[in-house]
Amino acid sequence: MEKTKLKENHAAIIDSYFANGFNGTKAAMHVNPALSYAAASQVAHLVLNKKENQPYIRTRRDEIAQGNSITPELIAHELKAIATADITELIGLSEAEVKELNPATRRAIRKVSNRVKEYINKDGSRTKEVTTLYEMHDKLKALDYLSKYVGFYEQHNKQRAVNINLNKLDSLTLNNVLNLITEQDTEQTMDPFQPQNK
Repeated sequence: MEKTKLKENHAAIIDSYFANGFNGTKAAMHVNPALSYAAASQVAHLVLNKKENQPYIRTRRDEIAQGNSITPELIAHELKAIATADITELIGLSEAEVKELNPATRRAIRKVSNRVKEYINKDGSRTKEVTTLYEMHDKLKALDYLSKYVGFYEQHNKQRAVNINLNKLDSLTLNNVLNLITEQDTEQTMDPFQPQNK
């Protein structure tokens, strides 16, 4: 879907969302500074999940992926490298030796810092002790992202899904269920930039 076919505010929020690092609330507030944080969060949710906006969102994602040579295989490979990284491989290594490690292991390192301690010896000389500290990227978060990426959670949720036999419900319960579904549909299709009738 071309940008011109979207509502102007919707396209602006989507563009801002991709530009600011995927923060929907911040994107909505950037386009409409008058919005409160809570209102901006709701607006962003509606715009980013609106069915009519999905083709444009996919187009923007494809443009970014193509421009950076990002493929699904590359994302999965990087997440796997972080999830399976072993920090004990770094114990006792000098900085030069760390640079010689395979690229996947090096990219799993989030932060490197040096802690320096200085001691005064009995003869008055000074001894400097340098300890290199390594911090790895979050393994659990990487596993969580990877599980979502390959659809593990979706399969798990389908297995846990509960089927309800509507034929066994009384008319009052059926009406309540219908009202809930109608309210959800109305919320999802509501245009946040159009004044609502009260």
